[in-house]
Amino acid sequence: MLIVIWTLVILHARLGGFIKEWGLHFASAFTACVVVFSWWHVNFLGVGLHNYGFTAGKEVVWAFYLAMACVIAFGTTAKALENRR
Repeated sequence: MLIVIWTLVILHARLGGFIKEWGLHFASAFTACVVVFSWWHVNFLGVGLHNYGFTAGKEVVWAFYLAMACVIAFGTTAKALENRR
């Protein structure tokens, strides 16, 4: 449900003119975080209806979040430099 809501937010923000090209790119990068969050934290958290009983590999998820944060930081820097010119 979270993925659907987030993609609808992106769609309406783009069509409404709230975000332009760069905003769409940032939102798309953040979408990867939303998908990983939805998949990992629902299926492998260790509690609730979708508990599959294993939680190995948490480091990979945190590395992914770190990589996505780096991508978003790089994009923010690139956008700032482009606006400066």
